[in-house]
Amino acid sequence: MTAKTAKAAISNFIPVVGKILGDSVDSIIGCGNILKNAVGVIGVIILVRNCHFANFEIEYFMDFILYFVWRV
Repeated sequence: MTAKTAKAAISNFIPVVGKILGDSVDSIIGCGNILKNAVGVIGVIILVRNCHFANFEIEYFMDFILYFVWRV
């Protein structure tokens, strides 16, 4: 809602180039949303990767312990 208000205010406040500036504000807001989504996706990928490696380490450790328990 704030973005639409800012775009309308810029478009109406400046008589000649207001429409151009209003469209540029819309483009900047769109780019910000794309960057926000990209950062979110990268965060999810990092989280899944870290959980996968932690699971792998636990599994490896349990196999190591079970090897020695069955050997004794």
